[in-house]
Amino acid sequence: MIKEHNIKQNISKEMQEKRKNEAVVAAHQLTEATVEHLNARISYAYNNQKRIDVECKKLESKSANLIKNAEQWVDLVEQMNQTLKVFIIFLMNK
Repeated sequence: MIKEHNIKQNISKEMQEKRKNEAVVAAHQLTEATVEHLNARISYAYNNQKRIDVECKKLESKSANLIKNAEQWVDLVEQMNQTLKVFIIFLMNK
């Protein structure tokens, strides 16, 4: 009877150890899957941020060019305005 009890106890310990090992393996697999998932999402966000940064730089450059062109137009209109004033004064003095 004691022998039977010891055998059952050993079997129970072995089963418990097996379940413990299975739980450790499952926890490790879950951790790996979670890390891979997070890394994929972080990589996706990082790549999106890089694309956004590139687009921002392009937009900055285009905005600077637009400002430069607008200033040139303002100068041209101002010159034309001055020329028209001189021309009108010339016509009035004739």
